Amino acid sequence: MLFFVFVPRLTLTSLSSYSLPSLPFNLFNQRKLEKNEYALPKEFKHDVNLIFTNCMTYNADGSEYYNIAATLKKIFEERYAKMVRESDGE
Repeated sequence: MLFFVFVPRLTLTSLSSYSLPSLPFNLFNQRKLEKNEYALPKEFKHDVNLIFTNCMTYNADGSEYYNIAATLKKIFEERYAKMVRESDGE
């Protein structure tokens, strides 16, 4: 249900002002992780960051959705970096 956290309630009037991301990605239309379709960890990182980037692009800076995405992006980047360091034996 992560996708719904980032999508504000839409109305018919708000739909007319929305534009779609040029690189859309959400957790419902992508099952790459479940199907082991990522050849490299950086491919997974790219897709996860795309979710956060799209959220931050299409929600106002400082809004609840923007702040949630920014926080999750920071946590993900920190944990990803730690995973890479540990896998490199550092």
